[in-house]
Amino acid sequence: MGLVLCLSQLIVMTPKSLLRHPEAKSSFDDMVEGTSFKRLIPDDGPVVDNAERVKKLLFCTGKIYYELAKERAQKHRDEDVAIARMEQVNVIHVFVFVAVVRSVQDRLTVL
Repeated sequence: MGLVLCLSQLIVMTPKSLLRHPEAKSSFDDMVEGTSFKRLIPDDGPVVDNAERVKKLLFCTGKIYYELAKERAQKHRDEDVAIARMEQVNVIHVFVFVAVVRSVQDRLTVL
């Protein structure tokens, strides 16, 4: 019997508090013609300029990102902890995730 790949959508039921979160917003530049939905949003903080100093890469979704980012800032870990947001969790897009992990797995801890 071979491996069967089941393709189905994940439905997450969460509170609507993220809709009112002051940091959870997009600029109009993100929605103009020629742009597209980002399934994975990489960290855009200080780690971008100091990729060699990153020790941990965290993957998360939704509201958890803002909680992790706040904790990271309070502990002054902005330069060695990167957070990537997965905006669409789907079996088909796991290859994007795998590609990112493979590109950094030899030099840091992926959580």
